Amino acid sequence: MENEEVGEMIPRNIAVLGMYPHRASFEYALSALRVAGFEEMHISALVQERPVTKGHSHEESTKSPKDADTAADLEMIDGAILGWQAETRSLNIPGHGSFLISGPLSATLERFGPGGKVGGLTEALLELGLSESQATMYRGRINNGDFLLTVHCDDQDCVDKAEGSFRSTGAENISSARESAND
Repeated sequence: MENEEVGEMIPRNIAVLGMYPHRASFEYALSALRVAGFEEMHISALVQERPVTKGHSHEESTKSPKDADTAADLEMIDGAILGWQAETRSLNIPGHGSFLISGPLSATLERFGPGGKVGGLTEALLELGLSESQATMYRGRINNGDFLLTVHCDDQDCVDKAEGSFRSTGAENISSARESAND
């Protein structure tokens, strides 16, 4: 929220997270967040460009029909995010691969990308204030191709509204955590 008297942004220090197993529910959730009045600058989206396949790097590629479907889905997802969020970009996190990322979460993840400090996706999720078991669970779901949405809130009313929106759009593993002071 903006402090109208001084024009300053009030810090958003509570992250509300939800996982979506399907592209359609992810896109619906993005639309629902907009309709609910959440501003683009307070929403993050994260999806892996190519889920990890044991023993294969992300640069390797087969020409299977599944890969073609995945590429088409990613173009649609990128379009869905780009259609609403101005700054969607690709980010490589060593050991985890490439991701499409937008919103405030991108600053946290960039610290763990090329040239960033040592760590990975789990460490970035820990910075959001998640427990180790939660961060590991989210990392696993993201690595398997699920979609993460976060809403960054400054008060309990915002948290309740975000959690309600996530529940009504079919999110799984909904949680909230106080972000670290580094964010």
